[in-house]
Amino acid sequence: FFCCNVCNMITALYRRNIKPGTEYNDLIPDSVCHSTFRGDGDTYHSMDLIQEFIEDYSYQVSKLAPQLKAKTVEKTVTNIYNFLYNHIQYKADGAAQEIRSPQCTWHSRSRGADCKSFSVFAGALCKELGIPFSIRKIQQPGDSDGNFSHVYIIVHQKNKPHLVIDANKHENNESF
Repeated sequence: FFCCNVCNMITALYRRNIKPGTEYNDLIPDSVCHSTFRGDGDTYHSMDLIQEFIEDYSYQVSKLAPQLKAKTVEKTVTNIYNFLYNHIQYKADGAAQEIRSPQCTWHSRSRGADCKSFSVFAGALCKELGIPFSIRKIQQPGDSDGNFSHVYIIVHQKNKPHLVIDANKHENNESF
């Protein structure tokens, strides 16, 4: 009960009007969509699953990724963030470790996706574009010690600060 109330408050806080995005439908194949339930757990439980989903499903965004590519990595990362933020609703999922492929996230975008599914989508786009990245897990304010409750993508650059793709937030920056 407590988790549901907190999740509903977080979902409401990050709710926004999303664009229809129908012009991208042909770039992301359609199929029967369902989230994959991998058990209840914490963010540690999810990290390997997120990476696995990125590896297994990045092909689903192979036609979309070039549309977001820009002349610089910085601008490409901005394009990825803006695309995800403006086209996919956010919805917190609490302890349920439900992770969606990019295809599933796209075709259920109005219902919302959590930080794990956003990270899968962003990571898949980076993988298809050859952009090195990692998945960062963080402890948010109000979490008990050692409880990591949020994930997002970090893009690494040589001799430059890393870049963030945290598309469930109103601002694309670090969440500490």
